[in-house]
Amino acid sequence: MHAESRAVGKERRCNQAFPHSSEAAGYRASFEYVGYPFMSAKTEITKALQQWLDHDTWYTDQVLDASRFYRAVAQIIANAGTVWTEAEFKEAVYDIIGIDLKAAFEEQVDEYTNIAMNIRDYETVRPELLFPDGLIGSTRAYRT
Repeated sequence: MHAESRAVGKERRCNQAFPHSSEAAGYRASFEYVGYPFMSAKTEITKALQQWLDHDTWYTDQVLDASRFYRAVAQIIANAGTVWTEAEFKEAVYDIIGIDLKAAFEEQVDEYTNIAMNIRDYETVRPELLFPDGLIGSTRAYRT
C-alpha cells in the first residue's frame, strides 16, 4: 500500500472521528506518514522551538527573541495541543542547543520552560476568545 493511500485513509478516519472541520484540520496538520497517525508532542515541540533557538541570542531579553519564543509556544499549542510535559519541553530545547550546553543555559531553560508551562496551563482552561477580531488587527475589538 502506498504512503499516499495510507495517508488518505488516516485523513478519512480523522474526518469521521472529528467531524468539525477545525478539529479535523488541526489533527490533519500533524500527520506523520511512517505508521503513526500523529506526530509525538516532543517532535512538534522541537519543530516549533527551532525557529526560536536557531538564533544565537535566544536566551537574551531582546524583543525579537521574546517574540520568537511566544510564536514558538503558540505553534506548539496549535500543533501538539496542551498535552505535553515540562520534561518534553526541556528535552526538545537541549536537543536543539546541544546537551553539552546544559550547564551554561540551565537557568534560562528553566525560566523559559516555566513560562511555557504557564501558557500551556492557561490554554487548557481558557474560555473562547472574547475578541476574535483582535487577532487579525481589527480596530472594532477595541471600540466601546
